[in-house]
Amino acid sequence: MIDTVMEKTNIKTAVFFSDVAGSSKLYKQLGDQAANAAISQCVSMMSAQVRRHGGVVVKTIGDEVMARFDATYQACAAGIAIQQDADSDPKGLKIRIGAAYGMAILRNNDVFGEVVNDAAAVAKVAQAQQFLISEAFAKDIEGRNDIVIHPFDKIKMKGSQQISVIHRVDWEPQDITVNATQVINLGTMPFGFAPPHIDLEYQFRGSKVKEVSVTPKITPFSVGREPRICSLGVPTTFASRDHFHILHRRGKFILKDQSTNGTYVAENGADAIYLRREEMPLRGNGIISLGQPPDEAEHIIRFQSAAVKAES
Repeated sequence: MIDTVMEKTNIKTAVFFSDVAGSSKLYKQLGDQAANAAISQCVSMMSAQVRRHGGVVVKTIGDEVMARFDATYQACAAGIAIQQDADSDPKGLKIRIGAAYGMAILRNNDVFGEVVNDAAAVAKVAQAQQFLISEAFAKDIEGRNDIVIHPFDKIKMKGSQQISVIHRVDWEPQDITVNATQVINLGTMPFGFAPPHIDLEYQFRGSKVKEVSVTPKITPFSVGREPRICSLGVPTTFASRDHFHILHRRGKFILKDQSTNGTYVAENGADAIYLRREEMPLRGNGIISLGQPPDEAEHIIRFQSAAVKAES
């Protein structure tokens, strides 16, 4: 059952996503009926814990529960209870949780606003048995002696170029936290050096057609056969309409193939690596070709990336 609420605007709320990690693998291991029953039971447990701790279930989609709470400590209590319940379940289902705190609009029981995007971004980072929270959530909850949090990672929230620190909530009982993974100090993470741009030169039969400098602000940068939907059009029949994207993550430019025929990347004079629905970082300089090996392709893209110390 989904809870209902009257329409409200400009309220502060904690938005919370909780889902079963590795549910696709579970179907292969247990079979459709057994896996579906286990996941349904887990979703019911998560929903019950949300309500037990003062939260509202916004929606359930497959193996995921989206909820909201008036207070961050309620969301923390629910998340801790969910992880502990799942950890003691003999079926071995693992849960990942992401939450954020901020202003929102409530309409027809749904939640809208930047806080929803933030919670989804944090949940995307979370792995099995992790409960992660946004920086704003952590600032609101700090000072409560009954909740222990640690800085966990630095990410860019959707639609923002600003780096945000996300935190991990300790949920394991005190008698077993000695076995928990130790989180390294964020100061040791390699965020200081980042390429400010990656330069692309599109060539046809060895002649330069177009140059473009890809910066973090214009990523994802799309390359493909259809110029109306791509940042750079490459009119070869070996390319898909939207062939690959260049993303920017944690100071690195990443090539992500999403094509039918795949993408070849030859870095720094080395042999070409074939990617198909895969991704890899672009380092140094090299050649990218769409659907054909570089030595057979008439259309190629040369890239050059230089790492410099980013401004802190």
